[in-house]
Amino acid sequence: MQNISTKKQLCAQAFANKNYSECVGLCVEILALDHFDIDTWNLAGITMIEIKEYARAIEYLSEGLHLARDKLKSLQVQVLHKNDELRAHLAPTTQEITQSPKSTESSEFIESNESAQSANNPLHESLRATLRLCEGLWLNLAEAYRRDSNPHEAIATLHQALEALPILNENPTLHFNLAKAYVDAGDSLSSVDHYTMALRLDPNDLGAMFNLANAQVSLARFPEAIELYEMAYKRGFLQAGVNLANTYIKLGFFTQALEIFGQIEPVFENDSVFLFNYANALNYLNEDFEKTRHYYTRAIELDSKRAEYSINYAHFLLKNHYFAEGFSVYEARKKFDNMLPHALPNLWNKQCEDIQNLKDKIVFVHYEQGFGDCIMFGRFVPLLAKNAKEVILCVQEPLKNLFADALAHLTNLKVCSQTLELDSVDISISLLSLPLVLGIRTPEQVRHSQHYLMYQNILKRALARGDIEEVYGIKPRVLKIGICFHTDSHFPEAELKNIEPKPLLAMLRETFPNRAKVEIHSLNHSGIDQNLCGEFGVYDCSEEMGDFLHTRRILERLDVVISIDTALAHLAASLGKTTLVLLHKRFDWRYDKGVDSVWYANLLGFAQSDMGKWEGVLHNLQSYLKSVYGEYGV
Repeated sequence: MQNISTKKQLCAQAFANKNYSECVGLCVEILALDHFDIDTWNLAGITMIEIKEYARAIEYLSEGLHLARDKLKSLQVQVLHKNDELRAHLAPTTQEITQSPKSTESSEFIESNESAQSANNPLHESLRATLRLCEGLWLNLAEAYRRDSNPHEAIATLHQALEALPILNENPTLHFNLAKAYVDAGDSLSSVDHYTMALRLDPNDLGAMFNLANAQVSLARFPEAIELYEMAYKRGFLQAGVNLANTYIKLGFFTQALEIFGQIEPVFENDSVFLFNYANALNYLNEDFEKTRHYYTRAIELDSKRAEYSINYAHFLLKNHYFAEGFSVYEARKKFDNMLPHALPNLWNKQCEDIQNLKDKIVFVHYEQGFGDCIMFGRFVPLLAKNAKEVILCVQEPLKNLFADALAHLTNLKVCSQTLELDSVDISISLLSLPLVLGIRTPEQVRHSQHYLMYQNILKRALARGDIEEVYGIKPRVLKIGICFHTDSHFPEAELKNIEPKPLLAMLRETFPNRAKVEIHSLNHSGIDQNLCGEFGVYDCSEEMGDFLHTRRILERLDVVISIDTALAHLAASLGKTTLVLLHKRFDWRYDKGVDSVWYANLLGFAQSDMGKWEGVLHNLQSYLKSVYGEYGV
């Protein structure tokens, strides 16, 4: 036994010093001598968790828990028998009350009998120690399952513990761990319930407070989250301050976010994530250019592998018209998974930036992101075609006919929607890399071909519109307005762009009540509620909207397009139509400061002042429509 005692001391010391291999070896030696040493089974399991050997951790902890539960049951029986003897000795004349042993582990009888027992009773001390061991083994086993990416087994284990040991319902650690497992399992509601319980049991647990706030954010319960973050932050939990600031950014409260970032910057001056988010807040507010640049570049220096740092920095530069640097940094987007097609021959890299490298070459240009990007960057294809021997442009199928029709005058251009046999291709390049390779550096160069999809012949435009008013410079007798209020995009936060159609239509009909003078055309591919069409006099164009060439033909007949930030806005602007874009508060970099855009001279933006609230946007839009098209309002 002396040998075991010595080994256990050495084992504990090794664990404390993080010599985990030595600790495990000693645990094995101890268990070989005494298989029933529950403490050692527990320590072996904890050590396996530390070295991420979760399967072995589960094996050790399960065996320890099995032994602990058997021991607990045995001790319960002994205590109950002792209690029977004590009652018989103290009250021999009263009616005996028989009590059979409980089949599951419970500490309730400790609470009810402890006052009648000596606090130093060895049997009770052993029982309490075994109960604590059971608690620890249940919790550690569940944590091993959770870290082994098996949160459902962790949840089941902790609920078994609650059933076996009801007193654990008052254990804040159990509820904290159960909440974490529910987070991993994607059940935010249950996680909130258990973090709340953990915090009720221990109101000073800043970790529970912080994690509960995170869970509330995941459920979009922002007021509750902010209150919890503020409580933890005021008590010195600075990471809560970071998350509070990030929540303010999500809600569009950029000034409040900057205030917090400024307070805690000295502590996080070498934290790349912190600096990146600080730069984003500055960027959203269009604050100090050099300060914003500093935080972006510092974040990139600290962690150059995070492509999103460079992407946001590129967006910042491009928004502020630093095109040469911006388009160069923008190449970092290629680090993202699945950004580039596989197995393309002769992929271009940005070390070959001279346009001379494309002269007299067969160049394969491939799309990269969404429809809007293709339309926006497609303006650079004619310039490429002037320099290359041949251009093969690969776009998404819905865009194929649009580009084939609009760029038909380029005799050395072929348009396709899938990768063909490319054995003869000299260079493969992304459409979004063209500005860099073509040396686009100034606003004038960006805007040079902004209306590349528009018929340059005025007669063709008149024929496409269906009347000759434009030929003679006559204002249209009937103002035709197109509206797009919903995007089918699956990009993150795409829902933020959408606006309810009824308030928009109500504003338009209040401004232009005469339906004979102003027509409203719905340009939503997924259609519009027919009741709204009847109420506000709207033409539903969804059945005509096949691919983008069909949509272009609809747009040709219109005078004004009012759209959220979607591909249709880029199409309308590229056709030279007056395009009014409704922007949510964290609008895209393509719209500069949210009013106009260097990319389209005929585009005007109307951005939210408060995140998610469109009332101000509609008010400003109405004022614009009245001032420019007031004659159609009577």
